[in-house]
Amino acid sequence: MIGHALAQKLEVSGVTVAATSRRHDRGPKDEFLDLAEPKEAWPTLPQAKVWVFVAAVARLAACRKDPQASYRVNVSAVEALLSCAAAQKARSVFLSSDQVFDGRQPHRSEDDPTCPRSEYGRQKAISEKIVHMASKENLVIRLTKVLAPNDDLFVSWRDALSRGEQISPFTDKTFAPVSLSTVVDGIVTAIQQKISGTLQFSGPTDTTYAKAAYDFASITHARPELVVPVASADLGIPPEERPAFTSLDTRRARRLLNIEFAAPNDLIAQIANTPKHQQG
Repeated sequence: MIGHALAQKLEVSGVTVAATSRRHDRGPKDEFLDLAEPKEAWPTLPQAKVWVFVAAVARLAACRKDPQASYRVNVSAVEALLSCAAAQKARSVFLSSDQVFDGRQPHRSEDDPTCPRSEYGRQKAISEKIVHMASKENLVIRLTKVLAPNDDLFVSWRDALSRGEQISPFTDKTFAPVSLSTVVDGIVTAIQQKISGTLQFSGPTDTTYAKAAYDFASITHARPELVVPVASADLGIPPEERPAFTSLDTRRARRLLNIEFAAPNDLIAQIANTPKHQQG
């Protein structure tokens, strides 16, 4: 999602873009690359001045259930890609996650020591260190939940509510969402300004999925009784995958990139008001 939107934004800005994808229905200009395969099986990668690392095994449950397979993509492949980038004297931009922290307090700073609890968070924290050690010119961008107008969860909520069916959002899972457009604009500006170190993109506050569902139902004029919250803990989701807080301190990003991050209810309203035919 982010890679496709970023490539489009860069091309509109007049930048020549080369993209890779492991999808067999990838675009005609995309080079096939499966990071789960050994480096020896990779194609010769295009020359570029800046490499943006978007691909990852990002589902927390997938990393927990198969840590070795996810490690190959989230850590080993990142290390191999960095060596390829260094051979081209290219700068690298690595997309990371709020999961590098334990979620016990909001608005974690870039300078706070990483303290992951989930397997995904541990892998991202390892890769962050590798990225920074590879070059002082490299950039790590930590992201909270990224929302697009066609977000699968909210589209499924819209469809269910419109049919008069119940939805069951989580009462004990929080997020501090940031819009896809803000993320893409921020990455582009960071590339143009040659920002290094660490930036954090996050919504300003945390909210529960249950609260988001009630807001979404209200905006779409659905019956509130159709929102029937449940606890993810009752469904077996472990504590490390339902942190109390996911929000990050964005002061450095806002200062350097001159961007702002919308409140969760504003993003939810944007999705709710997006015409259905534009959600795909």
